[in-house]
Amino acid sequence: MKQTKQTKQTTQKISRTTAVDLINNSKGRFITVTFTTKDNRVRTINGPRKNQTQLGNITVYSVKDKGYRSFDPKNLTALKVNSQSYKVQ
Repeated sequence: MKQTKQTKQTTQKISRTTAVDLINNSKGRFITVTFTTKDNRVRTINGPRKNQTQLGNITVYSVKDKGYRSFDPKNLTALKVNSQSYKVQ
């Protein structure tokens, strides 16, 4: 029977500014963002970052929805980039 090695991944707490910097420096790699929508639902999007709009919203291509989705970084609660998970404060 083959055993798989499990690694315990810790979640670091980071500021919203640091989270936006990590997203902007992701260089087209996949990221996972979790945020609160305008109607107070929690939403998670997985895909590459497209750009940041003049209004400050960040656009990500959602692989699940097969389309672009934007979110306000002020509503960001969690981020996963470069196989590292972060909790945004």
